[in-house]
Amino acid sequence: MKNLKIQNILVGVDGARADVVKQAATVAKAMNSRLKLVDAIADPPAYRKMAIANYEELANMARNAKRDLLRKLEQRLRAQSLDAETAVLAGEMDAAIVAEAAREGHDLIVVGTDEGGGLGGAGVRLLRKAPCSVMFVQPGRSRKRMRIAAAVDTEPMSEEHVELNVAILNLADSLAASLGAELHILHAWRAPGESMFTHSAFSKMTEAQLEQYVKETRRQHAGELLKLLAACQTTLPARCVHLEKGDARLVIPEFCKTNKIDLLVMGTVGRAGLSAFVLGNTAEAVANEIDCSLLAVKLPAARVASSEVGVAS
Repeated sequence: MKNLKIQNILVGVDGARADVVKQAATVAKAMNSRLKLVDAIADPPAYRKMAIANYEELANMARNAKRDLLRKLEQRLRAQSLDAETAVLAGEMDAAIVAEAAREGHDLIVVGTDEGGGLGGAGVRLLRKAPCSVMFVQPGRSRKRMRIAAAVDTEPMSEEHVELNVAILNLADSLAASLGAELHILHAWRAPGESMFTHSAFSKMTEAQLEQYVKETRRQHAGELLKLLAACQTTLPARCVHLEKGDARLVIPEFCKTNKIDLLVMGTVGRAGLSAFVLGNTAEAVANEIDCSLLAVKLPAARVASSEVGVAS
């Protein structure tokens, strides 16, 4: 399989989450990437500034404290022979990171989950607006061999959908190979109308016909999954390829918990507003249910212009 390169990683630093920097460093070592560690300071409304007599002094103290922490982290990374730089950005953290990634063309953003382990409001905004893939780091298990799961959806929807599946597999495979991790491929499938055929008083389908319909649907999904793996030249033991029946929003979190997955790799879209409400986003729903880190993969075509983001420079 052709490796998918990650050359520039942007890391949103929270002083209380050393695991975020550690995870970003692990990926950077594996992929030979450059790191940029950033923090941000939001500029409050004018009336709040006026209410604090020594506001500018306090703001400078906070900014210097953030710079000092970032420099210490940079020194630690450089001591590990990693290429790293730092910056303190202006604005709310999620918006500032999106603008920075768009401006400098980063391939991956790495941030921590919120206190509850999910995305939180800031995480959802980052997932929707980020111009590149995003990794949400959750404090995980410590094991000698990491487990990575790549979740794909083989139902053909569009050329972009096919490209996203390939990107997911490429990135998951590259990381697994570089980190010496165990890779699992997961596809959640459903038989359309099965519930209606089973419970409707008007259904004329016999139990045998329904069973055959479900079997045939599964066979089609299995065939599409095999085609995808072949196209990506992915060769895995049968025990590492999983075809699970059910709603992906339920199947994926359960699979990750049952199989003690450390990192889930799946696709996402850069929608916001009404389209996000109508179409939904499986990655968002799954992120709030899993107990492992998430790498949400976006295609380059999903990049958004920094002018559309409306963030501070």
